[in-house]
Amino acid sequence: MRILIHSNAPWALTGYGIQCALIAKSLRNLGHDVAISAFYGLAGNVIEWEGFTVYPCGLHEFGDDIVDSHAKHWRADCFITLQDTWTLPLDLGHRGIPWVALVPVDSDPLAQSVAAPLRASCFQVVAYSKFGRDKLSEAGIQADYIPHGIDMTIYYPDPTPKGELKERLGFPSDSFLVGMVAANKGWPSRKSFEECFTVFAQFAEEYPDAQFYAHSMAPPVYKGPDLNDLGAAYGISDRLRFANPYFLLAGLDAGEMRKNYSAFDVLLNPSYGEGFGIPIVEAQACGVPVIVTDYSSMPELCGGGWLVQPARKHWTPLNNFNMEPSIPGILEALREAYRHRGNEKIRADALHLAQRYDQRIIETEFWKPFLERLEDRLMGPAKGGIAAAREQARTT
Repeated sequence: MRILIHSNAPWALTGYGIQCALIAKSLRNLGHDVAISAFYGLAGNVIEWEGFTVYPCGLHEFGDDIVDSHAKHWRADCFITLQDTWTLPLDLGHRGIPWVALVPVDSDPLAQSVAAPLRASCFQVVAYSKFGRDKLSEAGIQADYIPHGIDMTIYYPDPTPKGELKERLGFPSDSFLVGMVAANKGWPSRKSFEECFTVFAQFAEEYPDAQFYAHSMAPPVYKGPDLNDLGAAYGISDRLRFANPYFLLAGLDAGEMRKNYSAFDVLLNPSYGEGFGIPIVEAQACGVPVIVTDYSSMPELCGGGWLVQPARKHWTPLNNFNMEPSIPGILEALREAYRHRGNEKIRADALHLAQRYDQRIIETEFWKPFLERLEDRLMGPAKGGIAAAREQARTT
């Protein structure tokens, strides 16, 4: 098949950009002709990247004004969106090319703004968490399940001694390093920055060697809190460091991120909700245990680590609920992580979980059979076949 993927540019070191690159390469490995429509990361020209044609953004923020035109230009048999579906119009799948949606779901019940475009015009829905698949099903939308993957040729326990990796980030080699890898977007923070800072302030009083690294933008440039001010308010500034903002904007090589993860003693990720949660898997691939909320996709991804029970429901901008994590629960999980630092059984459990999400496995066990079924549906007489869809696209 000829397939167009619509998402962040594949070189963008965002969650969507990284997944776009992995998925595009997997689809090509499986024998399909793939191009990419980048609503973020490219403007003004069509370019080639690692053998892929990459189309630029349009005038609308999320590219819905141009994706169908790119699909027609590519003579695509279908196009795949990898983005929040509430950003997309109801008629997206009625413009001449079948639409396949990879859908993040991080709250409950399924938001009407997420469901409406899928019901109106989506040819095939794919959830990338089991939680998402279940919420879609409860809303009467049947979805396939294809989880995100990670590149385990890049993410693995770095051989550099952990103490040296901590010093590289500016911390004492013998410290207990708590890490977060989370975007500082919006307020209240879906990533639980305030809860995490609250807990760390208490934790640091009990454990003088505790330190905190946040791979996040500290200034409120994305309408989140000023994390420097928040850290000062909780009295943890002397133990708190942030990523260099230049690398957050310009991109940090994945090998450098492996070293960052490998420096952590635990990844702290008790979000209100996650559509997937790529850092949770990346950290475990580096042998690092995780602390996550027992909600949405996160329990699926916790192999080596601790689940924090939700404290209460939190109303979202999508008019549904996600879950605030329990502050006492986060604190107890951190205490457990400290007591079990360096535990080889937990480390092995973390690695075992991550191996299930190796992109090479996702490619053969999930994408390959899905694309075979999709091609059968597109070729089927009830749909008029791929040739009919192409001809309609050319004349529209």
